[in-house]
Amino acid sequence: MAQLTCSLELANTRKSDGPALTVGEVFYIKCSGEFPKLQKDKLEFRTDAADKYKIVLLQSEFPSSTEGVFKATSYKVGHHNIKAPQLVDPENSVVLSDITLDVTSVINPQEKPEGPIAIGGLTLSIPMIYWLVLLAIAIAIGSLLGLNFYRRRLRKRLLDELSVHDSAQTPFQQFHSRLRRLQRGYVFLSGGESSQDELKKFVSEVSEAYRVFLARSYRVPALHWKDSLIVADLKRHHRGLFNKCGVEIKEILKELSRAIKASVQVSEKDCAQFVEITRKSVDHLEMLNKTGKGAAP
Repeated sequence: MAQLTCSLELANTRKSDGPALTVGEVFYIKCSGEFPKLQKDKLEFRTDAADKYKIVLLQSEFPSSTEGVFKATSYKVGHHNIKAPQLVDPENSVVLSDITLDVTSVINPQEKPEGPIAIGGLTLSIPMIYWLVLLAIAIAIGSLLGLNFYRRRLRKRLLDELSVHDSAQTPFQQFHSRLRRLQRGYVFLSGGESSQDELKKFVSEVSEAYRVFLARSYRVPALHWKDSLIVADLKRHHRGLFNKCGVEIKEILKELSRAIKASVQVSEKDCAQFVEITRKSVDHLEMLNKTGKGAAP
């Protein structure tokens, strides 16, 4: 087997007295001697398994029958002394003289690399902040998917529980029937006086009647969900209705929820107004339902 005498040269743009090679940097191996007839497009370096990726052939040129120039690189950091590497094609091989080279990381040696990983024999260093960002993104996406799945399951379960509020009456009839009972049962609506507890209870029952109407009419868990989720569900499943009445429903729910809070004082006049605005809203929604104008587009 023929043996060649070789030397290592840096790229033309590289100063000969500059720093050591860096991972992936191109250099040249120039060899002289008797070459067998080689297929340059099928050539590769063959080394011991421990030297794999320390030297990788990129391109071959043969200026003459006794000269060869081999463009190469290294994917491993360290001081490498490669003993008698072979240049082979499918039919022939030739032994090169020993090759010695020093390869450093592309990371500034004054900076401590973070998060080293290996892909095959290629060693890379990726700052830990990138992994933390990727982890945060993955957690956020997973959380959103999990929350969406949970809400769909919860929505189905809560809708199944709506049967408790089912009635032979339509949602529209049920709302007005309950509103009439409330008006007969509270003396302050006829000019009497009531305590804050009674007023709060009245507003709570008006709120429940309104939410039951929304729940039965539009299959939304209005008795269990927060106002924002109710509005979002109507927007998603009843876009036509939402475009016409979304703001109205949102404001009514908001005012009812606010009035029920312990820190808020409620008057008899407030209670009468809640009766009026919920009645008008239900009448409006029922009209849209009958004409089909509240249906999703």
